[in-house]
Amino acid sequence: MSVNWGSQEALKLKFRQDPGPQNALGLVRIDMPNQHAVYMHDTPMKQLFGQRSRAFSAGCVRVENVFDLVDWIASYEPGWEPGRAQSIVETGQAFDVTLTRPIPVHFVYITAWAERDGEVEFRPDIYGRDGAADMIAEMDRDPNEPPPPATLAP
Repeated sequence: MSVNWGSQEALKLKFRQDPGPQNALGLVRIDMPNQHAVYMHDTPMKQLFGQRSRAFSAGCVRVENVFDLVDWIASYEPGWEPGRAQSIVETGQAFDVTLTRPIPVHFVYITAWAERDGEVEFRPDIYGRDGAADMIAEMDRDPNEPPPPATLAP
């Protein structure tokens, strides 16, 4: 079969890789409605969780111990028992969990934190969101100068 990629018919084609050990999403994808199409997912590359750098996913969130998270998310669903997510995946069957009670999801992006032993950990701000440029600009500003006008987000 050949495809004319410039045709309207090509726009109707969908490609999907089944969950599995060779899929970058691993065995589980946790989808949630949001304006950025961000979702959480498993990974076949479990060794990535031991890396200092964690920017291996293209905008979505790899979840360590994803089956535990799925079991927690579904724990209030009728008939759901702990360990069920792992059991279902072991059968090789794809499945969706449709929640009867939505769960709010909030992502927090941090580039520095303190460990339990008091050691402070720093990571690069790969998305440019921790405001370092704003802080430097503020430090360079003449203290007698009025503050810049506030900008409103669209």
